[in-house]
Amino acid sequence: MALAHHNRKRIYIWAISTLAGGAIGIMYSLLVGGQPKFAFPIGCAIVGGLMGFELLFVQRPVGAWLRGLPLLVFMAISTLLWTVIIAVSLQIVPLLLGLEEAYGETYQASSFQQDMVFSLAVAFAMNAVLRIRSLIGGRVLINFLLGRYHRTLREQRVFLFLDLAD
Repeated sequence: MALAHHNRKRIYIWAISTLAGGAIGIMYSLLVGGQPKFAFPIGCAIVGGLMGFELLFVQRPVGAWLRGLPLLVFMAISTLLWTVIIAVSLQIVPLLLGLEEAYGETYQASSFQQDMVFSLAVAFAMNAVLRIRSLIGGRVLINFLLGRYHRTLREQRVFLFLDLAD
């Protein structure tokens, strides 16, 4: 049974985002002096969970009540839920993958807090981009970021009205 186009697109977005999360995890780990081989699966789990929540709940009919809220309330609730997903990922994934030897004594509360702050900052930025994209559309957002709307363009158009019935 073949997947519908929109489901294939969701899986593609989820997979690319998850791999990008792993790459962000590696870069963050290199910046703070961590171990990149452990940061990749944790980054993948965090972003995979966040995008799974976004694609399977928020953008589906079951998330219509959430999307119907005012933007700031929507962002506050989704950021709170994202915080739970991030905290669970930071605590559970190392245990599931057998990485406790890497995080045993060295992964103290300060490291967890630092990782949470970084993850929340990235999640909030992603959340803001996703919300703006849902409000104005992906193509308009890309064109705006590329600067296409910063340069004025003068156009001459012709409007033609034909009354074919009479």
